[in-house]
Amino acid sequence: MVQIVGAFGNESGDEASAKFDLLTEIGAPTTLKDIGMSESDLDKAATLITTDLYFSPRSIEYEPVRELLDDAWNGRRPKIR
Repeated sequence: MVQIVGAFGNESGDEASAKFDLLTEIGAPTTLKDIGMSESDLDKAATLITTDLYFSPRSIEYEPVRELLDDAWNGRRPKIR
């Protein structure tokens, strides 16, 4: 991951932030609303993500997923949690 992040010109080790910074720099969409998702669909998306279970080594809980979607909808820079 460090090499991938370095390729984006970011040495932090945070690939999500490095990608976000690159997209911002080139003027690409960085929010879910920019690509047509409505705010009213965030709850539905969070529910689908947390109830349509698939293998994951981590538990998938509604509130953190909903917060992540809200950040993505509003265009907040990703943060390591």
